[in-house]
Amino acid sequence: MRKYIHIFFAAFLVIFISGCTNQSVTETPEKKAVSIRNAINTNNFAFLANSISLPIILSKQDWKTADDGYGFVFGSKNTLVANNTEELDGIFSILKNVEIEGDYPLEQGFNLIDFTDEFSGIEYYWEPLELFVFFRGQGDVEHIVVLGLDKKSLKLRAIYIN
Repeated sequence: MRKYIHIFFAAFLVIFISGCTNQSVTETPEKKAVSIRNAINTNNFAFLANSISLPIILSKQDWKTADDGYGFVFGSKNTLVANNTEELDGIFSILKNVEIEGDYPLEQGFNLIDFTDEFSGIEYYWEPLELFVFFRGQGDVEHIVVLGLDKKSLKLRAIYIN
């Protein structure tokens, strides 16, 4: 029996190592949102193209000085919808100038009601999506990016930038 101990030990080691290396890595919605955030910050449009489900909507909200001269309010909103890969160039040209702060989305759970003003007129695009909110920075106003991911496929379906 003692002469077979090294075979038993080797078999045990192989089983143990294979169990450790075969653990599947489950991609969570938050991990996917972080990957997309990283791709936007590095202009990795090849990764983004593979992470998008068409059609995709991008809404860019501008700010303007309030009518009373104090503070800022929403200005014009430009909304692009890409229905095919050729139309993605318009979205990518906007995203190449976007810099998202923070390594992770805000921990507060957001839903459609939190963005009534921001998504006005386009809420039907956002209804079936899981929302991830990132800061873009603070100037005269607090700028954000909202990524909308399909709940099943984890593909990016909508982007809101202000």
